[in-house]
Formats: sequence, structure tokens, C-alpha cells
Amino acid sequence: MVLTGTTPTARLSKFHAPEIVFGHDSLGETAHAAVRLGARRPFVVTDPGLTEAGWPDELLTHLRGAGLAPRLWQEITPNPKDHEIQAGFERYENSGCDVVIGVGGGSVIDAAKGVALLASNGGAIGDYEGIDRITSPIPRWSWCRPPRAPGPTSPSSASSPTPSGAPRSRSWAGRWSRTSR
Repeated sequence: MVLTGTTPTARLSKFHAPEIVFGHDSLGETAHAAVRLGARRPFVVTDPGLTEAGWPDELLTHLRGAGLAPRLWQEITPNPKDHEIQAGFERYENSGCDVVIGVGGGSVIDAAKGVALLASNGGAIGDYEGIDRITSPIPRWSWCRPPRAPGPTSPSSASSPTPSGAPRSRSWAGRWSRTSR
């Protein structure tokens, strides 16, 4: 509640969680989730370890089977760096993608959210360090954690299912958050 003069006014806050798919056959269900989100060209974010395990290839097969034209991006490291997120955004934009799908744990999810943030707000990821700096909603996105894949690795911040992220830079370690939109 915010007080202005003598009349209290309520402040409205809202939280939007992405569609989160997990468990047996989650990769196949993710294709259906992408279709429900209106995807035509999903941008699949993952990491090299999961690529070696074969999960992204299986997901791409399901996405193509649903009539979609997915693009894969896996050039991220643990605790993704600002330049990696920028490169992912440029690939998203140049590929004409319309939905972001993250397959993996906390670093993958932070990178996917960072790409989605830049897709709708522009600029550089460092521009959003702090709270309430995001002015436009991010594109729709989904998170898929295949069985036996690493789960979110940010238990202290629980950043994976939240609208926050923690990209790193060579010169700063920032965190961005969208708390009241």
C-alpha cells in the first residue's frame, strides 16, 4: 500500500510464470506447448553437455514433427556471460524466431530468459541490472527439464522458474529482475 497525502492507494503487482514442462515424455509435450504458445520458429537454448546426451536432438525431432522450424543455440557456458546472451539474441533475431525454449538447468534458463528479454526490450543485458528496468513483456517461453538432466542450479536464488536472471560479464556480475509488471 502506498500513502499519498491522507488517502492510501493500492499498488498492483503481478507475476507471470512460464509454462514449465517436466517428467516422462516432457520433450514430446514441449512441442505441443510450443504450438499452444503460437510458435512457428522456436529458439531452443541448451548447453553442450545436454547436446552430447541427445536431449536437444530428440526435442528438435518433436518440434519438426509438430510442423515447426526450430533453431538450436548451445554456445553457452556455466553462469552465462553477457556476450554469450548478446550472441544468442543476435542469432534469435537473425533466425526470425518467435518463441524461446530452454532445455536444461539454471544457466540455460538464465540464458534463455536473457535472450527473451533482449528480444522485446533491446539494448544490452547490463542495461537491466537491478529491479524494474524491464519495460516490455518478454516473448513467450517454455522450460523443459528432461528426465536425468541437470535441474536448476541456483537454489539460493531460485532463478530458473522466476523472472530474474544472473548473467555474468568480464567486468561485473549483475542480476536483473522484473518484479512488478
